[in-house]
Amino acid sequence: MRPLLLFLLLLLLHLRHSLSSPHRLLSTPTHPMATYRALLSLKSSLDDPDSRLSSWKPNTSHCTWAGVTCDSHNHVTSLDLSGLNLSGYLSPAFLVYLSNLTLAENNLSGPIPPEISALSALRLLNLSNNVFNRTARSRRSSPTSLTSVFSTSTTTTSPACCRFRWLT
Repeated sequence: MRPLLLFLLLLLLHLRHSLSSPHRLLSTPTHPMATYRALLSLKSSLDDPDSRLSSWKPNTSHCTWAGVTCDSHNHVTSLDLSGLNLSGYLSPAFLVYLSNLTLAENNLSGPIPPEISALSALRLLNLSNNVFNRTARSRRSSPTSLTSVFSTSTTTTSPACCRFRWLT
């Protein structure tokens, strides 16, 4: 009986220590707080004149936010912000389970973050009809599951902006 009580006490102490260390929890990209921070960082880098992202509030589930689709484990699997009249730039966001990133038909500019190449689950990337001015470059390998890339633009500021090269 005593060994069992000792084991349970040690387990509770370990769990308490693990839960009380914010760095330990927040450093994990699959943790909900990391997901919130990534999405809110993206929102803060965008100008949203029509308040289309007004549902993106920290006190609500990110799975209920406009344009966000989650799986049964509340992992963000799709982010579709197409045609929302957004401007600004893409902040690097680390969403491990993201398979669809669609930001088409906005007025997004600046460089395309090279961190996109680290999204190993990404299957669809649609950045068309924006004004990005630099090519995504990364030292990492290309996403192996990426099957569709749409990046054409008629209002580009650079002729090379729409070619994706995942540099290894």
